[in-house]
Amino acid sequence: MDAMSKKSKIRATDFGFTELATACVFDLNQTDIAGGSDICRALALGGDAQKKKPIVLVKPKSQSLNDFMAQSSTTEALRAGMKRNNWLDSKSMIPCVIYYASSWLLNATGSNRSISIGVYYEESVRVLPVHIFRRGIAKLFGQFLSTEPGESTALSYLNPLGGFFDFGMGVVYMFFLFNLIPASYLTDPIEDISSRVRAYLLSTGMGRFSYWINTFALHWLQYATFFSAAFGLLMLSAAHRSAYLILGGFLPALIFGITSNLLTIYTIALISKRKSMVVTVCCNAVFISLVMVSYAVRNVTALRVMISILPPLTPLRLMCCCVEYVVYKAQYYKKKDASALPGLVRNIWKYSDVFYSTLALPLHIILLCCAICMLENQTVTIENIRNFFCKKSLTKRPVKADSDIEEGAKKEAERVLAAPRGSKNVLEVRQLQKIYPNGVHAVRGVTFGAMAGEIFGLLGANGAGKSTSMSVIVGEEVATEGVCEVHVQDGAWLSGREGATVGAIGYCPQHNPLFNCITVAEHIRFYADIRGLDSTEAERQTTRLMQSLGLSQHSDKQAGQLSGGNKRRLCLAIALLGDPALIVIDEASTGVDPENKRFIWGAIRRMVHKQRSVMVTTHSMEEVEALCSRVGIMNKGRMISVGTVQQLRSRHGDAYTLELLLAPETESVVRQKKLVIKKAVSEQFKGAQTQEDLGLGLVMQFSVPKSAVRSLSGALKWLAANQGRLGVSYWALYQMSLDQVFVKLVTMFSRSARKHPEKA
Repeated sequence: MDAMSKKSKIRATDFGFTELATACVFDLNQTDIAGGSDICRALALGGDAQKKKPIVLVKPKSQSLNDFMAQSSTTEALRAGMKRNNWLDSKSMIPCVIYYASSWLLNATGSNRSISIGVYYEESVRVLPVHIFRRGIAKLFGQFLSTEPGESTALSYLNPLGGFFDFGMGVVYMFFLFNLIPASYLTDPIEDISSRVRAYLLSTGMGRFSYWINTFALHWLQYATFFSAAFGLLMLSAAHRSAYLILGGFLPALIFGITSNLLTIYTIALISKRKSMVVTVCCNAVFISLVMVSYAVRNVTALRVMISILPPLTPLRLMCCCVEYVVYKAQYYKKKDASALPGLVRNIWKYSDVFYSTLALPLHIILLCCAICMLENQTVTIENIRNFFCKKSLTKRPVKADSDIEEGAKKEAERVLAAPRGSKNVLEVRQLQKIYPNGVHAVRGVTFGAMAGEIFGLLGANGAGKSTSMSVIVGEEVATEGVCEVHVQDGAWLSGREGATVGAIGYCPQHNPLFNCITVAEHIRFYADIRGLDSTEAERQTTRLMQSLGLSQHSDKQAGQLSGGNKRRLCLAIALLGDPALIVIDEASTGVDPENKRFIWGAIRRMVHKQRSVMVTTHSMEEVEALCSRVGIMNKGRMISVGTVQQLRSRHGDAYTLELLLAPETESVVRQKKLVIKKAVSEQFKGAQTQEDLGLGLVMQFSVPKSAVRSLSGALKWLAANQGRLGVSYWALYQMSLDQVFVKLVTMFSRSARKHPEKA
């Protein structure tokens, strides 16, 4: 029966006919012809055939069936009966199914009965008689063989469904709903990653496992609610009201199928990491197309391969198989109420596709969990794979000696490396390297320490490596090599990830990772819970932080209604929760008005005390000069200079800046004036160099070596005396700014890197 239980999409209408003719052959001396006629009518296939009187052919018992059918008289009798039932006319003939039974009595034992089936059709009619045979056999077995449910299961599949509409539209809607919902959850983890909300949650003490469990629980409850409602509506139909559908299809799909689909979405989110319309559309298209694939593909091997490699297909295929099982059985037993079908639950594994789909679901969940773990630790995963296959490690790339970097950076590295875990330091970064899976060497052997009671500023152009270094410090990224440790108040040293987990690091990212619909007070209490503070302490700190940061009057206001300055204040309040030893602030005053900027700077200064250090990353030189005790400058992954603002100016500000504004004249006059001014300045200040012409050519800027200025008063007198002669409207002579020192250092290091590319 296994061979006959393969499903086929061929239907009677595929032959161009709505019904098939029926004929039964009886032996001449049979006494059961009258009763056999009723059975013969029940054997009719399709349309109105059962309403018509079947063709009865009688042969001598001693004559073989083959000889009887070969007689011309038999053919004539058969065609006459077909004309009588309008199955044959001058233009066409409907194929006729011919049944023979040695005994047509239902109570006869199988050992005393032989049965045969044949199909009579014209060669001009293009039909596939094998499918008529299959359906006819199913009819015969249904009449004469055992009706024990386990044995009749395979027979029910010999009468295949024609398409989705045989399921009922309720099933179709449920399938589409089941696969439309998961794609809607794709944006949640991607937005958490891209907006750095997830990094914020991790830096405030939430573990990665806790993050995924919370996200999954929320999504699963929503998904399960919609799916259960859809399935409940389906159960209102008597045709689908079956315990088998609940046990075999609904519960595995609810428990394992939803889990598998959500894990698939999370895996896609971790791979893409960026919000993309293309990814969202493709994801929806694939999930929807799998609804069609679950029914359209009929090749058993192809189905099992796809079930193995496509997790979203598996729960669909399982439910599709269960619905098919119920519908086929209902057709076989001619019952409209699925609850009245015998032996469904008892023979739950009779359908092999149900077994394979059910088995594949938990396996997919295990594999997807492993994939998410590997993607969460992508650098370590790729490193281990390379070590295994190539025997080559990313961490073995040597860091060249920094012979060309500034003296302050060398002294800082020597200070930290000479006595690791020094008592003065709150943060130590030692020989930090970060190499991404694509081979980008973002951080190259950086070493520095942030001491208690100081604000350490980290400067660098885009791509310098400061953001990557900060990500390692707050535990968002894992270092490829080197150490990043935080000194907590009980004396222990913890890695950045451990420090973030226990609340030793407070983090205020550049973009405010706030929830628009949650109030200020609720935000602080929420993150206090993540920090592990008890309710009393959480309430005390919430009140204190709102007062100290000027948020008390906004405590009941939703975050979406706050100004940019108040949002930054709220992020600072969250970073201060739990009294962390290290506070990391990324772009403290970006997008903030001057008044709020000054307030935030004051709040940052007040954060520092004997056991705490604050680290600030910024592009604003004004912010560095206003806040930072010491500054580290990074370029191309290296720390090229460390020192106080004044130390940097003293070491590298070896020139004054002379700025001149020319009176407006014609272009030719201005050009001539510039030549005169350049000659006069170079004669008065030996070694002076033109830096740049600014503002439509009317502003000139010179770098004047300090050695060329014997006295400031003399230089100022010369400029005042020659202002009119040179045609200058305004002039200024001032010490080199931190901005200029920064540009000089970066330019100097970049030039050295071009000369010695092996060090870059």
